[in-house]
Amino acid sequence: MDRTDLAQDGGASPGTQAIEHDLAVLVRALEGLYRSRKYPLERAQYLLLLALREGARPSGDLAATLALDHSTVTRQLAALEKGGLIARRPNPLDGRSALIEATVAGRARCAEMQALRLRRLEEMLADWSEPERQRFAADIARFNAQVMGHSRTAREEPGLG
Repeated sequence: MDRTDLAQDGGASPGTQAIEHDLAVLVRALEGLYRSRKYPLERAQYLLLLALREGARPSGDLAATLALDHSTVTRQLAALEKGGLIARRPNPLDGRSALIEATVAGRARCAEMQALRLRRLEEMLADWSEPERQRFAADIARFNAQVMGHSRTAREEPGLG
């Protein structure tokens, strides 16, 4: 079925219906690609290490930045720590909390993962012009900001999401 075959939803515009359908197809395809490839990190671990490139941060800050539940971040950080990819150190501003920082090995693994992902993206976008890539980057950044904002709101307000 393609998006022209979709039944009309009285409240959704044709553009919204097309986006909904294409996002479902995209997510399925990306999940399949992810499972079929041997990446050096899980997706959540990669995002955490990317966030740590800017320096050490408390785990709560990481959860807020990535719009993730704190328990999810805690589990991922435990796995990263066990693998020697992050380290914890006391927070000088608050003796009760810790700052999380990427280790040399963690930064290297993150760089390896990013290089793989960028190479694969370059292959997928080989026939796109640079202006097309820039336009898509701007559109997806805008959409990601909307999704992240909605995700935060849905966690904070019961009944939304």
